[in-house]
Amino acid sequence: REVLRPFVLRRTKAGALGPDALPARQERVVPCPLSALQLALYDRVLEYAEIKDKNEQTRALESKQSLAGKIFSTNNIVMELRKLCNHPLLLSPLLGPAPGALEEEGEEGRRSYG
Repeated sequence: REVLRPFVLRRTKAGALGPDALPARQERVVPCPLSALQLALYDRVLEYAEIKDKNEQTRALESKQSLAGKIFSTNNIVMELRKLCNHPLLLSPLLGPAPGALEEEGEEGRRSYG
């Protein structure tokens, strides 16, 4: 580091912006209830996670291995719930088609194929 110090310019936030350039950060928690669709999908994600966890436990007992992949699947479920809270349409297709999607697809198919 000492050799590189004369050649590398390091700036700190205080030095670059000045001490009064930005106001102090304010955090505010605003509760936002889930919509009816989000609540229904939330329950489906948790049911899927429960079924997936039971299947992993069964496979682990059958093969006598540890549940090393459980942490990964838990992270994936948390990510799915996070996407659900941002917008329900961000969920993966693992939850199945949206209600009414098959009927709409059938109507479009009938119109296009006569």
